[in-house]
Amino acid sequence: MTAPGGRWTQAITDNGEPVVYLLCITPPIAGHAHHYCGSTWGLASRLDAHAAGTSQARLMQVVKERGATFRLVRTWYGGRDLERQFKDAQHLSRWCPDCASCPRISLPNVTPRRVRRARHVAPPAGLLVPRARPVLATSAATGRRWARSFLAEHEGATADEIEQAAAAFQEPYYSGQRTPEGDALNGAFGRVIEAALAALRAPAAVAS
Repeated sequence: MTAPGGRWTQAITDNGEPVVYLLCITPPIAGHAHHYCGSTWGLASRLDAHAAGTSQARLMQVVKERGATFRLVRTWYGGRDLERQFKDAQHLSRWCPDCASCPRISLPNVTPRRVRRARHVAPPAGLLVPRARPVLATSAATGRRWARSFLAEHEGATADEIEQAAAAFQEPYYSGQRTPEGDALNGAFGRVIEAALAALRAPAAVAS
């Protein structure tokens, strides 16, 4: 196991909150299992269990058995629902700073499966179900507007500087009490920032 560090792993469990963590595995297991995502209330002890091969995660047991290594590359404040969002979204390499030239800042725009299943349960007869208001679309539009203003304020900055500033801008929300409206706003904000970062870094990628 490689020791964590850097701005991508600032979410920790020392303050009594659960975190979701992303591990990058080298070499990939079976040629394709390159990442593992989990959630825990005790990050240090969970990483120790993964390193010892004694955790309940079968993939991490195989990592130990085959002599592979892993590195903690990202952490986010959140619990099992956020972990499930990442796993349902798949392609965890998109959030891995070791694998993606422009790792995603926004969280997965995926509804956890247990929530999707609950939506298909018919309400009891006679129960009045209020219509959903289009607040999420409004929140997303606000997030895109904020992102455009944010980019205008940081005109002339490098891609790395913009990325760090955007992460610092969103960190207070993701560290606090999240809401569907807030997720929609911050998700839209992050997607606009990611597109701008990719555009800024594209010339450098072509030149190299």
